[in-house]
Amino acid sequence: MQPRKCRGPRRSTRLDETVAFWRQLWTTDGPSSFHGSTIALAEIPSGAPAFTDVGPPVWLAADTPEARRRAGAHYDGWLPYPPVPSTYAANLAEVHTAVQQARRPLDAVTPGLFVNVPIADAVDRGRAELDRFATATYGFPLESVEAIQAFACGSAENVAATLQGYVDAGAQHLTMRPAVNTVEQVSRSARQSDRRETDAAMTRPAPDRKRTLAGLLREYEAFADLLSALDLSMWQASTRCANWQVRDVAAHVVGQALDVTTGASGSRSPDEQAAALRTHSRAWHAAALRRTKSNLAALAAPVDDARWAGPSPLPHFTLGQGMHALQHDAYMHGDDIRHATSQPILAKAYTPASISC
Repeated sequence: MQPRKCRGPRRSTRLDETVAFWRQLWTTDGPSSFHGSTIALAEIPSGAPAFTDVGPPVWLAADTPEARRRAGAHYDGWLPYPPVPSTYAANLAEVHTAVQQARRPLDAVTPGLFVNVPIADAVDRGRAELDRFATATYGFPLESVEAIQAFACGSAENVAATLQGYVDAGAQHLTMRPAVNTVEQVSRSARQSDRRETDAAMTRPAPDRKRTLAGLLREYEAFADLLSALDLSMWQASTRCANWQVRDVAAHVVGQALDVTTGASGSRSPDEQAAALRTHSRAWHAAALRRTKSNLAALAAPVDDARWAGPSPLPHFTLGQGMHALQHDAYMHGDDIRHATSQPILAKAYTPASISC
């Protein structure tokens, strides 16, 4: 790699080229190279493919005229924090203009909003909390910070009304930061928002059902093959998972698969799964995972798209999202074991998952 110094406007070019490089890695099979005005890389090895054909969405969190042009031309989402909805609407129109000039579909860029939110009994109390937060975080009082950042405070109903103004202005994705300084305030905000989280999760795009199930079964088979090939010294090797040996990692993956197929999802923590099964042999874990894989395939056979998009036993997850998370978990922990036992990472041998956004 040949890094090149970037100052001023070239920092934006460097970021755009970095994102272009990521996308090349996600969509290119085999070794490649990348040559930009700020980044030059040769002999790039193949990496883990993304779960989708184009990779995860990349958003730009910036709100200058040039940033709005770049968001519309190159990015999948835009995350500003203008202080009033009317400014948001005007700036979003610039993003849409840039989208059209780049000949992209109008819905290519998801309009987001970053907003500071404290939940309080009354607006006055909420503003007092915001002032303490702004002073502690930025060194300036609220009246200075709110001139450039979005804030919503007061009761849950008042906050919802403020956020609705941004939604009416075109915002489709709200990123809310708890603008608070104490654990009690964070807990209060969490209680107010938690009841909305499940519905929000249900609106996320569902991972492809057939592809995800096939990928999960493939990951479990690969994981079982990996365990079968370990010797005793490898089984007891330390891993990058804190306080876990290889056998603990294996016990967690197998224990989680068993919990899913026996209707006990969420009943045990990863540490409890590891503690319950870590004394079993390598052969036992491999055989148990293969049996569980077969049981999972049978359980999944009658699942249709409607059930796939419906709730799972895990809070805030659809069934599809839960299966997607299992696939990602098996792939990542297989990588943990390969790392701990000095084995090569088989990035292209299986289809790894990505985190669903």
